[in-house]
Amino acid sequence: PKPNPHRSPESLVLMLRDWHAYEIVAAERVRGFNAYNADVFGARVRRIVDSARTIKRMMEDGGWRFPRGVIALNGDLISGTLHEIERHADAPNVVLAAYGCAMVLAAAIRDLSADFAKLEVFCTAGNHGRLPDARRVQQKDPLRSWDALIALWAKEMLRAVYGVRFYIPNSYSVGFAVEGWNFLQTHGHDVKSWNALPWYGLNRLVSNVNALEASRGRTIHHYLFGHFHTAASLPHAAGESFINGSLIGGTELSVQGMGRSDPPAQWMFGVHPKNGITHRWALRADVDAKSPRYDTKPWVTL
Repeated sequence: PKPNPHRSPESLVLMLRDWHAYEIVAAERVRGFNAYNADVFGARVRRIVDSARTIKRMMEDGGWRFPRGVIALNGDLISGTLHEIERHADAPNVVLAAYGCAMVLAAAIRDLSADFAKLEVFCTAGNHGRLPDARRVQQKDPLRSWDALIALWAKEMLRAVYGVRFYIPNSYSVGFAVEGWNFLQTHGHDVKSWNALPWYGLNRLVSNVNALEASRGRTIHHYLFGHFHTAASLPHAAGESFINGSLIGGTELSVQGMGRSDPPAQWMFGVHPKNGITHRWALRADVDAKSPRYDTKPWVTL
């Protein structure tokens, strides 16, 4: 149908990150606060996609329209091989975990693309995707990561899908503009915490980067972080920073070591040409055994 000329045009941004696909979190080990495996992973991704599409359609029935979608894909899509986590994964090995995660990611982006004339995917790697010989994150090898391979794999699977475009820079951060507002996306593993709290480090990083960008006449209005598994937002002088939640939810480390089990959630928000970020949604990914899900074990049919 022809768009209503009186509707407010905006772009819709969906943050996808910290899935830690296929990592097993046993309910018994976290006192029943959470459980995670391949099936739960597939259901939680499906819940996020379905919620995003439902909200978009609901708002377009009112006073909005969203011709452009942006997916901020920002790392730790699988837990990789760090800390011997491959032994505690619901996949035969890390290669098949990456294959399955790429298939789920491609299916999710395919479904989302049906609702947008243009869908752009900005991809950066996290710290968990690095290869096992890299004891620390290697700053000169951003693409030497399972996260990068998953994004490249999904890009190839979606090559023929109309309106979808991937940006996979050789960098741990990527800048892009949405409706005239400047965004900077980075996973956040370089942020230094103080007293186990990341907020001071995030504020310090934002201040330093803003000063650096000001030296060339540029302002970053919004920062997109992951890594900390807690959905939150922090104001700063030029705009706002968003810290995404995770899909894995509470783990043995967070429950036993920090006394936390944050619910699985991913940020979505609208960006207006004049007003910047307007509405924002912390999309919850609560599911049960009957929830619809994406197929997470494509290797079964190999």
